[in-house]
This record gives sequence, C-alpha cells and structure tokens, in this order.
Amino acid sequence: MCIRDRLQRALVIAVVANFIYAVLQKMEFRGIIPWGALPHHYVTLWYQDAKFADWGRTNGLFLNPNKLGWLGVTAYCVFFVGCLHGHRWHKLLAMISILLALLSNSRSAIFTILGVTTVIIFVLAAEMVARGKSKKIVVVRIVELILLLTAGGYAIWQWYAPLFKIKRVMRFVRVASEGTQVDTSLTARIQGHWQNGLNAVQLYPWGTGVDPVACVGVIDSGWLSYWVQGGVVLFLAFATYLLSVGGYGLACYIKANDRYGLSLFALAVAIVVGSVVLSPFHHLPVFVVYHILLYVVMMNRKEQIGHQTGRQSAKGCYL
Repeated sequence: MCIRDRLQRALVIAVVANFIYAVLQKMEFRGIIPWGALPHHYVTLWYQDAKFADWGRTNGLFLNPNKLGWLGVTAYCVFFVGCLHGHRWHKLLAMISILLALLSNSRSAIFTILGVTTVIIFVLAAEMVARGKSKKIVVVRIVELILLLTAGGYAIWQWYAPLFKIKRVMRFVRVASEGTQVDTSLTARIQGHWQNGLNAVQLYPWGTGVDPVACVGVIDSGWLSYWVQGGVVLFLAFATYLLSVGGYGLACYIKANDRYGLSLFALAVAIVVGSVVLSPFHHLPVFVVYHILLYVVMMNRKEQIGHQTGRQSAKGCYL
C-alpha cells in the first residue's frame, strides 16, 4: 500500500471515529445519554466540561474542541478535492468533515472551510478556462456547486441549528456590522491578548525568544505569536514557508493535474486564514497531514519526471 492510500485510510479512520464520538457527546449534552457516562470525563480537565456545558462544544477524541474542528478542515481539504475529481465516497467524507467543524463549534474552522471552498472553486474555474473549456460550461458547473453547497448549508441551518449552537457562530458575523462588543470572546482577544502581544512587539522588535505564554499570556493568534516570539524574521519565514509550499502544490496541480497538489494548496490557504485567530499549525493532525501531503506531491512529481525522462530515452534509442 502506497503512502497516498495510507494517508486516506488514516484520515477516514480519524474522521469517522471522531464523528461517532462527537455525536455521542452531543447526545450526552442533550440528555439522551446520562451525563458522565462517556470515558472522556475521566481524562479531560475540569474546564473542558465547563466549556462543553456552556457552549455545547464537543472535542471528540481530542482534548480541545478546536483540534476536532481543524481535523475537519484538514480532512475537508483532501476529500472535497477528491469528490470534485469523481471519487464518490469522498462526497460523504467531505460532508462528515464539515460536520466535525460544526460539532466542535470552532468558528475559525467553520469560516476557514467557507474560505477554502471559495478559493478551490475559483482555482477550478480558472483552470477550466485556461484549458479551453467553454465559459458557459464553467459557469454552469460553478453555479451547480454553489447551489449544492447553499442547499446543504440551509438544511443544516434549519434542522440542526439548536444542536450545533449556531448563535455562537452568528455573533462572529455580527461583529462586522455591530462591532466587537457583541462578541465577548473576540473582544477579549483584541483588547486583551492581542494588545499585550502588540505591546511586546514594540518592546522587542526582533522577538522575545521565548514562548509568548511566558511573557504576555495566551495570544491565540498564530501570526502574532510568531511575531512576538521571533520578530519579523520568524513572521516572514513562516509566511514564506506556507506560500512557497502552497504555491508548489498549486503549480503541480496545474502542470500535472495532481489533486493532492490542490489539497496541499487548500490546506496552506486554510492555515494562513486560520492563523489570524488561532495557531492551527500547532495542532498535530494539521501539521502531520500537511507534511505528508507535501511528500506525496513531491513523489508524484518525481514519478512524472521519471516517466517523461524514460519516454524521451526510449524515443532516442528508437531513433
């Protein structure tokens, strides 16, 4: 079994297992299962139970709900691209990945999935136009995809809004029109954690050299954390790494139609977006899958170059 198949199998097992356990946690929260019956109560910290009871956030087999949500984002980048390339079962797995983000109630994961979907649709449209396909066909396929996603989102909204605690997500949307005061969590980050980080940047422009938690407390924002810890050098190094790897994946998709390259690009975009309010690159599923995807894309490119070289050599010998 090649590493591509192992990656997909591992993602399937992780997504399905976490989805089942997260649903059981929701059933416990709704009173269908007695509170305290599930084994996670014996291994999680007390504040996880408080967060679960307050917001209805599930953490699946992880300690943190955000990690469950970002497992959904990571798997979605792989399975959504797969379903667009004709893999039937990937449609179901992509939907389960979205449900993981909703079950975790991680707003960074939910809005990142929306952003990644938009980027992938744009890339596919541009790629189809570049390959000479009719613009009418491109528009029709994009409209079909948007209508499908809209219908699915509306159904989830109508049927499962009380279960997923959608109001907490909508507070994040209202910030754009009503200000940060409508979202106490975001207000605490902007006026508290992020302001402390910006003050540290002014005092130490080249970075503190230590974990930001040790000097300014929890910042959450990945970009600001790197800036506080390593200054502009670490900030630019991380940005360059994400952009170069994401660009490499996109180039491999355009040149060789490697769907794993598009998944790598999508995950890089997700990390860039999610790092504004969180540090998703520190989450183990994101970090591991990101680098395995990079390895898969590099090996696919190496195989393609090897085949091309072999054909050219054979052609030269024949002549």
